[in-house]
Amino acid sequence: MVLFDRKQKGSGVWLRWRVSEPARWGATIGVIVLLIALVSYANPQLWRGEPSEQLSAEDAETLRLAAELDQQLDQQQAAAAMAAVDGAAAAPEDGATPEDGAADTATATDTAAADGDDGADARTLPAELDYSLPLQGELLRGVGYCYESFFGDWRYHRGVDLAAAAGAAVYAAADGVVSEAADDRIWGGVIVLDHGAGLCSVYRGITVQAAVGDVVRAGDIIGSVGEPPLAEAEQDSHLHFELVLNGEALDPLEY
Repeated sequence: MVLFDRKQKGSGVWLRWRVSEPARWGATIGVIVLLIALVSYANPQLWRGEPSEQLSAEDAETLRLAAELDQQLDQQQAAAAMAAVDGAAAAPEDGATPEDGAADTATATDTAAADGDDGADARTLPAELDYSLPLQGELLRGVGYCYESFFGDWRYHRGVDLAAAAGAAVYAAADGVVSEAADDRIWGGVIVLDHGAGLCSVYRGITVQAAVGDVVRAGDIIGSVGEPPLAEAEQDSHLHFELVLNGEALDPLEY
């Protein structure tokens, strides 16, 4: 409330005004509300609960590539699952009994033994394959589930990460034909060698020095270690190496 006092001073009359305590508080609150309204009008994201800044182009691209890699991994897992289904034993024909199936299995086992089959499973590499790791380096990460900081979750790591300085030579793990040689935005340089019999070796995060269709021998240089790819950028310089048999990831260190 504003109060006016009429005072006599000298030969004139003057007015003195005073503001009451409630009026001062009301004026202060009003100013604060006005400032909030002005800021909200200038930046509507504040009262909408949205971030005041849009994602940078780099962050947006990283998120998009992460989603793309997720899709690639899902497709690889689906392909491996379909290969497993296609390779499963066929269902017994109509009228067949479990005894018939057992007899067939026994016959197949006897035949394999007669042919000198030692009972190796489907994960065994071809006996004639001359295989070795593409380089010697400390194991940074192996095959299996691990935490991927790029995605912020746990997922299956399909290969091994071998520590190596940028520029180190990468050798063909075995004789084969280059079936893929490309630069990938997520994995960097990638080479895939087809060794036949459903076996492939995959080299990621390299500088490619081979072309599709090239025939290589074990120990031939096919590239060099590059900068860590985006998918594994949190690690030191290394080679990501995979061994894949009929769509299934094997542990390269077991062979």
